[in-house]
Amino acid sequence: MAMFALWLGFAGIAMSSDGPPSLHVQVLEASSYVLCCTAGCIFMLAVFVRFANRPVRVFDALGDKAYGIYLVHYLFSVWLQFVLLGLAVTAIVKAAIVFAGTLVLSWGLVTAIRQASSAIGIISPARHPLPTLPRIAGERRDGAQTNRGTL
Repeated sequence: MAMFALWLGFAGIAMSSDGPPSLHVQVLEASSYVLCCTAGCIFMLAVFVRFANRPVRVFDALGDKAYGIYLVHYLFSVWLQFVLLGLAVTAIVKAAIVFAGTLVLSWGLVTAIRQASSAIGIISPARHPLPTLPRIAGERRDGAQTNRGTL
C-alpha cells in the first residue's frame, strides 16, 4: 500500500502543473510506478502461496486442458464478440458473457477433441518423451564421428 500511495503522490505532483513536469518529477513518478507494480505482483504471489495452496478439483481439470483451451479460445472469443455487437448492454456485461462463453465453449471443444483418438498426442495431459533418432553406424554416443569407413 505504501508503494501505491507513493506512486499516487508523484503522479499527482506530475499532473498538478500546467505544463509538462520537470525531468526529476517524471523520473520519480515512473520509478514509483515500477516499484508499485512490482510490489503488487509480489503481494499477489504471497496471497496465493498463503491461501491457495490446496488442490481444487475444478482448477485441476482446467489445468489439464489449459494448453488446448489456449489453442482454440480465439475462435470463440472473436465470434462471441461479433455476435454481441448489436446487443444493447454495457461493455462489462458483454465482457462477462464473452469470457464465460469462451471458457465453456473452449473447455467443451477440448474435451471433445481429447475423446478423439487422433488428437491424443496433440492435446493431452500426459507428457510423451520425444523420439530419439537412430544412431548412424560409426557415430559415438557423444555425437562425434569416428574415422571408420572413411578414406
